[in-house]
Amino acid sequence: MLQKRINLKSESDVEFNVDIFFKKQFNENPDPRTWPLVLIFPGGGFVALEERESEPIAEAFLARGYQAAIINYPLMTNTSNTPFYPNGIIAGLEAIRYFKTNASKYNIDPQKIITLGFSAGGHVVALMNSLNASDIKDLGFDESIKANAQILGYPVVGLQMGFPKTIDDAKKISPNKKYWNANEQVTAKTPPTFIWHTMADKVVPVKNTLAYTYALSEAHVPFEYHVFNTFSEGIHGIGLASYATQRYQHEEDANNRVAVWLDLADSWIHKTLSL
Repeated sequence: MLQKRINLKSESDVEFNVDIFFKKQFNENPDPRTWPLVLIFPGGGFVALEERESEPIAEAFLARGYQAAIINYPLMTNTSNTPFYPNGIIAGLEAIRYFKTNASKYNIDPQKIITLGFSAGGHVVALMNSLNASDIKDLGFDESIKANAQILGYPVVGLQMGFPKTIDDAKKISPNKKYWNANEQVTAKTPPTFIWHTMADKVVPVKNTLAYTYALSEAHVPFEYHVFNTFSEGIHGIGLASYATQRYQHEEDANNRVAVWLDLADSWIHKTLSL
């Protein structure tokens, strides 16, 4: 495995970095194969990047035959009044553009790019993949700069569906309500979607994903949806739901019934993108 960090900057001067995890081709025989790419958007409430939804996720997908990259998108800070949006979306689109342009450098199939977002990162992914052509152009991108599939893990879908707690906090994330509700942006061009959530999540309630899957259904977008009943009240941000992402002395973070989401998502990607 090779790992490196690159710095990217959009045409609108949004700066961020990306941690890339990729495997070299085997040298024993000439290897012309290319691999699907998973772009990972960690959660963190728009003010941080959750480490348990970063490197362990990249390594898990790398082990399954994907190239992987963690998008360290720009965050809100206490020292700036800059809202989160649209910069979070611009960073995501710029990352997709970079990897499509440099696909051969990383042995990537540019037509098999999957965006994976957890919690607040899921809000970024869901919005980014559902904006219409006009909105994407206004941000400085062509409509072709879009993922081929998306995975959403316990995502924030609407900024008034439990997280954040107040309208004032939602306005800090974006004063423009166009960026509040990802479910309202869904169209027939939204990419195929895999979603998972837990009934016990009290930080980002399950009504977020229920609203999003309803919108996908209405727009006739292919999707697969899993809701796990873990019986652990309040649990959120469990990543792989395995020991790899378990916090010290937090047994509730590892749950075999929930950890199957990775197998399910991998199988879904293989079928959806004909791997």
